[in-house]
Amino acid sequence: RPVEDVRIPGPVQFVLGDSALSQPRVVPIAAYDARRRAVVQLAGNVTVLDTNVAAINGTTLSPRTRGITLVGARVGNREGRTGVHVYQRVASIAALDTLLRVPPHQRLFAVPLRLVPGESRRQHLPPGDWMLSTQAAKPDGARELRVRIENASCQANSLNGPGRFGCHTGSDAAVIVFRPLAAGDTASVTGYLLVRWLFR
Repeated sequence: RPVEDVRIPGPVQFVLGDSALSQPRVVPIAAYDARRRAVVQLAGNVTVLDTNVAAINGTTLSPRTRGITLVGARVGNREGRTGVHVYQRVASIAALDTLLRVPPHQRLFAVPLRLVPGESRRQHLPPGDWMLSTQAAKPDGARELRVRIENASCQANSLNGPGRFGCHTGSDAAVIVFRPLAAGDTASVTGYLLVRWLFR
């Protein structure tokens, strides 16, 4: 059927240095006809804006280096796009102090965390404009880590992403990652705090 709308849910996020989150991934393309019915047989092409950051082979996307780019799918005269964010795994939350030592377009760090319910981690954020979110330990896993930012001007659901914050920070800002308390839940959860430079 003719396609009237093409969408790519996103952003598509990778973590270099993580055996699961650095693997190639099929771009999640969704297409619909004029009556909003899903169209599954598609003829078109998929492209990446910056092939230094990520490569495309058919519909499979592979990360190359830390950075931000766009992936787009065109079917007929309709096109959908989403962001591609490639982060670098760092050793600990203390590594956030090194953010300003790298060029802005490469300020994408993934901080590994393991928390039990009621536990939290707090870290100073350098001054600037940052996007903060969390990533489950598996590409399709549920987010169980929460983020709170202190002493910063933030916009929640930045880029229409639930749990994603765009923040302007001064000299005394801090990010807190925590697990909410849940009755009967004592298991630890692993995941990442994702921190990247936000271009305004």
